[in-house]
Amino acid sequence: MRAIHILSTLPSGEGFRPAFFEVAAMSLSAILWKKYNGEICLYTDDRFYNYLNDTGLVNLWDSIDLSLCRVLPKTIDWSIFWAGAKLFALQNERAPIVMLDTDLFIWQDIHKLCHNHQLITLHREDILDCYLPKNELIVADGYTYPDGLDWSIRPCNTAFAYFAADEFKDLYIQEAIRFMKGNTYKTNDGNARMVFAEQRLLAMLANKEGVEIGNLIDNPFSANNSIFTHLWGAKSLARNSPKQRIRLEDAILQKIKLISEPEYNKLLRVART
Repeated sequence: MRAIHILSTLPSGEGFRPAFFEVAAMSLSAILWKKYNGEICLYTDDRFYNYLNDTGLVNLWDSIDLSLCRVLPKTIDWSIFWAGAKLFALQNERAPIVMLDTDLFIWQDIHKLCHNHQLITLHREDILDCYLPKNELIVADGYTYPDGLDWSIRPCNTAFAYFAADEFKDLYIQEAIRFMKGNTYKTNDGNARMVFAEQRLLAMLANKEGVEIGNLIDNPFSANNSIFTHLWGAKSLARNSPKQRIRLEDAILQKIKLISEPEYNKLLRVART
């Protein structure tokens, strides 16, 4: 199975410099995917490519696509839609395809889990406070929602998203980008617009189109989850605590060492610079 990682430096501004724990995490994510599931491509821009080239990490992926530099439109506010580049990369791919977050580790072969499914996501989300009701969600001037959306449908966590066919994938991308374009009003709604475009809209469109949604796991808090690890919370801790950051980096490096000594040595040199 082909997967894509996506990293755009636009939301970070001119002072972009990746934290080592984030580079280590995306390296392990790519290494694991190649070990168990197949090819992986990184979509990124010139700034991050130059960093990878300077640190000798370019070959962690099977290929690197720099088209993000050319296709991300100025009509989207990347501080609001900080993960929106994922959708433009996905637009460039043909199904079957997996969109894989750079902080997600897949520990096993999942081909059988994806067999005979049109759409698979990591898991479903409860409708938390970040998923605003329709009357509170900010939209661009002149924007109208697609007809027939059911706002009671639980959103999808798209840290992993497998699309078996282009027809639904392309519809989802079209509608998500249409929601993002021109939606630049500054307010304190946090991640509400990003999680709508990426996660809630996907679930509602699938429901509307009769596309069944599978999950890698039904309960993300299950102690029996041996399929994946998602570092979302751990990364937040690492950003705020030097002690937690070092612990996370060491844990990731040790996992990489068990799989690939050459890649471990490369990352160790990066960590020491």
